[in-house]
Amino acid sequence: MDLFVSNAGNNFFYINNGDSTFTKDTTSIIANDGGNSETSMWGDYDNDGFMDLFVSNSYQNNFLYHNNGNSNSWINISSLPLG
Repeated sequence: MDLFVSNAGNNFFYINNGDSTFTKDTTSIIANDGGNSETSMWGDYDNDGFMDLFVSNSYQNNFLYHNNGNSNSWINISSLPLG
C-alpha cells in the first residue's frame, strides 16, 4: 500500500516499492493537489478491489482519488456469524 500524508498546504505522497521502502512522488495529481488537508483515508469506495484515497480539506472541497486499477486479481472476504 502507498503512503499519503495530509498536511495543511503541503501534502506528501509516497509510492510503495514492494521491498519495505518508499519513493516520494512529486509528479502525480495526488502529490500536487495542494489543499488545507486535515485527514486522509484509504478505502475501496466503489468495491472494485482497488484502494481509493479520500482527503478532507478545510475551507475548500474535499478530494476523492479513484484508483482505476490494474490487471491484478483480488478477493473479497466477508465474515459470517458462527453458531
